[in-house]
Amino acid sequence: MHRVYYEEVYIMDERKHIFTYSSSVTDGFGREIAHRWEADTIAVSEKKARSNLIYRFKKEHGLANTAKIILPGKLYKT
Repeated sequence: MHRVYYEEVYIMDERKHIFTYSSSVTDGFGREIAHRWEADTIAVSEKKARSNLIYRFKKEHGLANTAKIILPGKLYKT
C-alpha cells in the first residue's frame, strides 16, 4: 500500500492529523470480518478519524450504511 505522510494539515483553520489503523475489523456481534485491515485518514480528532475509517471500510467492502462495524484496534496519530 502506498502511503503519503504529512506532518500537519491545515484545512479551514483547523489543525488536522493523520491517523493510521492496522488491526482487525469486527461486526456488531463481535465476529471478525477482516483479520488485518490497514488504512489512513486525515481528521481533527480520533473520534472523527474512527468514523471516517468505518465509513471507508463499509464502502470498500460493499456493506450497507446501517451495518454495525467496530474497529477494536488502536489508532496511531502521526
